[in-house]
Amino acid sequence: MDDWRSSLTDLLAVAEAAPQEDIPDLLAELERAKATALVRLLGAQNDHPDSPAATQDDGNDELMTPEEVAEYLKVDPSWVYRHAEELEGASLSDRCMRFRRSVIDRHLDRCMRRP
Repeated sequence: MDDWRSSLTDLLAVAEAAPQEDIPDLLAELERAKATALVRLLGAQNDHPDSPAATQDDGNDELMTPEEVAEYLKVDPSWVYRHAEELEGASLSDRCMRFRRSVIDRHLDRCMRRP
């Protein structure tokens, strides 16, 4: 299973040799790869039998941006950022965060049940 390590070494060589005008596209693809790996990692954690997400699978694992969450909940985007930990937001980079719709829905259900 060391194939990914050699691929990563090759990718580093590509990054070093890439023309400057190609670097934004290269970075975008790297972010996509990072996001894919993170979603797989989070999915594996949620597959654990003790995971709250594993006990409630509504089949809606759509990833949402903070702005989409804000629109969905009818709140300001700054509220979403302030509550990112509570909403289990995943920070993909310094400027990129995603939320699972199923987690947002569970949070909303909990809030609606409060007296």
